[in-house]
Amino acid sequence: MELSRQTINRWHHATARHLQPVGRAILKEIRKSKELQIDETPLDYLEPGHGSARKGHMWVYHDPHGGAVYYDWDAGRGHERMFEVLGQDAGTGALLYQGNIQCDGYSAYEALKKRVEDLEIGFCLSHMRRKFIEAGGVDNPVCGEVLAWIARIYQIDQRLTGHLAGVVNCRGLVRRACLLPITESLRQRMIELRRDLL
Repeated sequence: MELSRQTINRWHHATARHLQPVGRAILKEIRKSKELQIDETPLDYLEPGHGSARKGHMWVYHDPHGGAVYYDWDAGRGHERMFEVLGQDAGTGALLYQGNIQCDGYSAYEALKKRVEDLEIGFCLSHMRRKFIEAGGVDNPVCGEVLAWIARIYQIDQRLTGHLAGVVNCRGLVRRACLLPITESLRQRMIELRRDLL
């Protein structure tokens, strides 16, 4: 059976329309979450009249505790889109989302933080690690020290994931008990390094 592109396209649009209530329900859950992991991924798209693919972004909002995931496509990568998705008060323009955000440190999140001072933003450890590798890796004494701290965190986390793989709540409690003191020590050391080196 052969189907035309036009037929397939109509089916896609009809499916999207029928799933809109599901999307709204997921977004409602995301907005109530106390913690979100947000990431944006480049995604090429075609726009009539431009001749070649353009670059848009698929934004992913994940509630690590409740499990909800909301996908949002946008042509841009700025923080304004996060305001739209996370909810904005029509009168004051204030962000309605009240939880914490974990992200990769892209500048849009810093711009969001500047507009919403009391918003807590935590950056991803793997992205932080990559920056220290790029800055000199283990051959650089400061980078090597920070990478050793991160390696220690990864080792403990890997052990916990292996032993408590099926017990998500228990793993979270043990992870906090084991890793919180180490991450706090790393944070203090980063403050010292910043003071001494910058």
